[in-house]
Order: sequence, then C-alpha cells, then structure tokens
Amino acid sequence: MTSRLRLLAAATSLCLVPAAWAGGPSNLDACAGRSQASCHAPGVVDKPAITLSKGFLSAAEGQQVTTRATKMLEVALQAPLLHKPQGMSLHPSISVDAPPAHAAKHHPALVRSIVLARPIEVENKRSVQDKKTGAWKGRGEGPTLRLHWNDLGVFLASDALDLSKPAQFFSAPQKVGEVQGFPVYGVEGKEVLLISKRDALPWRPFSVESYYQMLIAQEQETHSVFQKQLPSAKGAERTELEKMNAERQARIDALKKELAQLSPAQRQSGACQSARPKRGDLTGLELTCASGSTPLMVANQDIFTRPSPKGSLQFLTITTTWGVLPKDDRMPNALGKVVRAALQDMDLKALQAMLD
Repeated sequence: MTSRLRLLAAATSLCLVPAAWAGGPSNLDACAGRSQASCHAPGVVDKPAITLSKGFLSAAEGQQVTTRATKMLEVALQAPLLHKPQGMSLHPSISVDAPPAHAAKHHPALVRSIVLARPIEVENKRSVQDKKTGAWKGRGEGPTLRLHWNDLGVFLASDALDLSKPAQFFSAPQKVGEVQGFPVYGVEGKEVLLISKRDALPWRPFSVESYYQMLIAQEQETHSVFQKQLPSAKGAERTELEKMNAERQARIDALKKELAQLSPAQRQSGACQSARPKRGDLTGLELTCASGSTPLMVANQDIFTRPSPKGSLQFLTITTTWGVLPKDDRMPNALGKVVRAALQDMDLKALQAMLD
C-alpha cells in the first residue's frame, strides 16, 4: 500500500465528530508524579533563538518578519499558564525559511516557532536556578507548542509538501472542534488550530479530471518501463513482460475512455475516494461524493494574496505535542496537559488581528 493510500485509510479510521467543550480540563494536575517543590518552582522563559535562512529575504525583510513573529509569540506566551510558568521552563525558537521548491511567486516565507517546555526537577540538581530571579531552567525533553505561519504542509500529515507534484493529494482535513471559535482540524491523529483573516483554506479540491490524468500518467510511466525492457527480454520473461505491457495499455485506454465520457461539470468537480470501491473500478472514485466517501484535496497556494510581500504572515496554525482540544484523558505527561490547556486562555483574536 502506498503512503498516500495509507494516509486515506488512516483518515477514515479517525473519529472526526466536531467536539464541544464546556469548561477547563477537570484532571489538569501539573504535580502528578512530581514533588511540590518541582511542580511549583518558577521557570525561566528564554528569549527566542532565531534562525534566518539566507538568500530569500533581504536583511531588512528578515528583521521585519522575525520582529513580527517574535511579537506574536510574545502574545501567545502571555497565556496565564505560560506567562509565569511553574514546574517548567520555556525555550522558544523562531526559524524563517524560503518557500518550498516550485512554490508560486506570491508564496511568502515559511516561519515556524517551537516552544519547548522542559520539566524542572529541583531535587536531583539537574535543573539550574538563576540566583538573581529565583527562576529555574529545566533540563531534558518535554512537550512543545508550535506556531507555524504560511505553512501549507501542516495539513499533509506525515507527507512532506512537494509543490513540484501538482497531483500530490491528501484526504480533506475534517473539523473536529473549536477553540475560542477558531476551527480545529484532524490530520491523521494530529489536531491543528487554524487562524486566518480570510475565508480561503490552505487546501482546495482535487478535481476529478486531475485525478484521472494522474492515474493515466502513472500507468504510462509503468508502460514505458516495460517497453524499455522488452528488447532485451527472452523466453518466458518476454512473454510475461508482453502480457503486463498489454494490461497496462488496456488500463490506459480504459481510463482515457472513462474520462472522455465525463461531462465538463463532472471533470471539474472535486474528487472523492469511495468508501467501498467496486470490483474492477480503475479509479476508486465516488463521483457523487456520497456519504462516507473521502473528499480529496491539494495544497492551495491561492490562500496567499497577490502580490504578497516575502515576509508577510497570512495564516497561522497552532499545534502541541498532545493535541489542541481539551479533554479528560489519562495522558501521563502532566506538562503536556498544561501546554494544551494554555490555548484555552491564549489571546487568539489578538493573534488573528496581527496577521496580514
């Protein structure tokens, strides 16, 4: 099974019913399994470590976008559970990179911030206390808070975004809940909070025609490989190659015939993967997108305005190691619950107002 088909299969196995939340987590206990001294120790909040890739932005553009991202990060860290952290120290970083290869000219820079929460352990001397402030710096690994600007690849689950492949499709992210009125989407088990000023989404439907063309191109590529192998093949090997080659040609002809029979409206409609493909079906599509089928999407670079300054920040996604929506789970990582719960009181509307 290809990684793309695995993605679709995984997506259909998720529980994608939008969730509502009436209050804070009832089992949020930052001291679970820890001493009172460690879990109540005040933590350091480091200044962001900034990495700026060279070649895409000028020095002035780089300074401008990192300053804006830093200010937005400061707003996020004003959330009560993060502003004066206890039991953990916070270590943020900001990286600015050029858009993915083959991106449209109006695609702005990729800006990503990671805030690592390190646990404070005062008893074993692994954590260090600042003698002036009394705040502690944790050690080791911990949960992360991630803010990504302009990053279409966040919605591609485990696949890397490759804009050189216009037919790189994925199952449509399904809304699984909201935080302060902002939508949260399920992406192969990951929860992604989306903040934008516009109605456009970071994905758009993958048309039926494009899906057929992709399948035809794949069959033609395989057919070409068999064709190149035929001159040197002999005996049973040649017979088998000829058989497979004929089968590929038959599939190509059948797909082209099916495509030619579709109406213009059907061709331009969004493709949907059938929940129960019929035997002998070459595409696995459900042309009516009936209930249970999975809509297919591709990255939508048109979410970015034209023209866009290289350093503009046009949409923001927020994720954490342990999800976005509050829940009464039995997650053993107490700090993960704290980072996740911080989103409930984060000023998301202020972050939205700071976007372009």
